[in-house]
Amino acid sequence: MKKIFLLLFAILLATPMLGQRVRGSVLFNLKRMMDEQVIDYNGNEEEILVGSRYLNDDFLAGTIFYKDSIVEDNVLLRYNIFDDQIEMKDPRLVKEKGFYGALVKQRDVYVEIATKKYKFFPTFNIDSYGSYLEEIEAGDKFSLYRKYSIRFLPRIIPKTDYDERREPTLELSSKLYLRGESGVFEEMPEGRRAYKLFEKNSDKVKKYLKSNDVDFDQNSDLQKLIRFANSI
Repeated sequence: MKKIFLLLFAILLATPMLGQRVRGSVLFNLKRMMDEQVIDYNGNEEEILVGSRYLNDDFLAGTIFYKDSIVEDNVLLRYNIFDDQIEMKDPRLVKEKGFYGALVKQRDVYVEIATKKYKFFPTFNIDSYGSYLEEIEAGDKFSLYRKYSIRFLPRIIPKTDYDERREPTLELSSKLYLRGESGVFEEMPEGRRAYKLFEKNSDKVKKYLKSNDVDFDQNSDLQKLIRFANSI
């Protein structure tokens, strides 16, 4: 199995990424509109685009796992949020602009990029095609994940001196999702209202949130919260 996967990995790295099938006509239209606004006549991406498609613009050293076993270490990876794919680059071509591939989406294949772990869930409930999620903390009862999203804001050209100008912008946002023993993902509200998702342990979690200053933007605080919920 490992040899087969490594062969597939090598093929992907050797083939320039032509782009994955875009999910749905709405996303396709957004992508086409974005490309039209930021590609110049020579086919090069212009610098006027505000924001990025990527969580990390540069390829960073990462690790690919298959069923919790390391398949390849020290691989150059980055997460393309807009297309929801993990991109890979051959280290020998690190200075080249192109020549990168996309990891095949499979349930048992996941990656670590720097300090973040990304897993693909085919049954993620807000996207019938599945999605990559950042794993914040996984436990026997509860696991917590973060879903990143990018919204494209098209260029606004002012018609009068009083109108505001806006360049094409990619706006990054994220939401937290709690997964219980049923396997269903539920969006977690930020703040003390989050206790409602913890079923039978909601009262104890409510007290924990009240006595601890949990920062929902800090993974370390969220990890402590989920560990507490799994311990009771």
